[in-house]
Amino acid sequence: MWLSLLDHPKLQSPALKHIVVKRLKQAILPEHLTAYKLYPEYQGAKLSATQTEVVNEFLMSKNPTFIAELITFQAKSAPYPKRFLLRLHSALTLLLGGMQ
Repeated sequence: MWLSLLDHPKLQSPALKHIVVKRLKQAILPEHLTAYKLYPEYQGAKLSATQTEVVNEFLMSKNPTFIAELITFQAKSAPYPKRFLLRLHSALTLLLGGMQ
């Protein structure tokens, strides 16, 4: 929703856009960007290069092998193989397990 808000036609004022970007940086954590990047329907379509780098750094900090999984995920086309989804689910469970 935040990323869509930045593209809203009524948000053309630089001052207003600055406020929204500031709030976005406060509200959106690396975990949120990573979830958006890994969600099969969106695959991080609206992420900027900076946000994509945040995702990569976040995954590397959790486990360097997650980057290989991300590359594999990006290379697949729908529908994803069941074994891949099981590995992705396991990785996300490990990744997000510490958030509770």
